[in-house]
Amino acid sequence: MGLLPTAHDIFRNGYRFTGWFTDLSDETSRIRSRENLRDNVSLFARWAATPEGFQIGDTIGSGRVTSADATMIARHITGSNVDICLLAADLNGDGYVDVSDIILLARWLAGHNVSPLIAH
Repeated sequence: MGLLPTAHDIFRNGYRFTGWFTDLSDETSRIRSRENLRDNVSLFARWAATPEGFQIGDTIGSGRVTSADATMIARHITGSNVDICLLAADLNGDGYVDVSDIILLARWLAGHNVSPLIAH
């Protein structure tokens, strides 16, 4: 059947793609967006409304994206109890906050055009 589209492939104004689910009422039915599907299965896209002024990468709500955001993502994925916006920290839109998000943020901060998800 092929690979699932990610947030890079699908957009909805005013919303952020948060993942694919086999049952929208069951959080445990979420599947990885990179997963290769082999069976015939119904999938549902879940979306989260983005608050006004929301910016991907601004994990601490400062109104701008800085290296402090990358530091907070790193602290989060290493198990520190930090208060960050996980929706803003998921830079690649795969529904998970991990090292790949830190890499994207670091590349964006260095001036690379890495993703349509990160607003310049």
